[in-house]
Amino acid sequence: MTETLISWQDIQSARTVVDASPIVQRTAVLRDVAARVGVEKVARLDLKLENTQFTGSFKIRGLVNQFAHLPAEIKAGQRQLVTMSGGNYGRAFAFLMCRINGLSSTICVPEGAPMNRVEAMRGYGATVERKPVSELQPSVDAHVKG
Repeated sequence: MTETLISWQDIQSARTVVDASPIVQRTAVLRDVAARVGVEKVARLDLKLENTQFTGSFKIRGLVNQFAHLPAEIKAGQRQLVTMSGGNYGRAFAFLMCRINGLSSTICVPEGAPMNRVEAMRGYGATVERKPVSELQPSVDAHVKG
């Protein structure tokens, strides 16, 4: 028997949370743009302009839903958040958790992560630890274990 990790109800609930958030912007969709972007039309190509989100990507959508389900002690700042990301997730994480909600958080990033992303994370208030890729998961685990 296969266990369903995410149900349709979970998806509908996430949509409700995201739709109600003042942080997530409703973004435009450019319809049937294959000819405009210079690609052969083998199928209809629509572009959803998630780059117009404040953090520059769709990642804020998932984070808003994750935040809605965080334990109370994290929302109250009694426990610190930690993640690893060298890109858009880390940037959105820092924005939502630190700048919007005032929570302390640490983001472990690979040494090769673009500096503009690292500086954005720091600018939103996150503690950023640059690590060799082989040390990312052990670093996160060490934070979790305290």
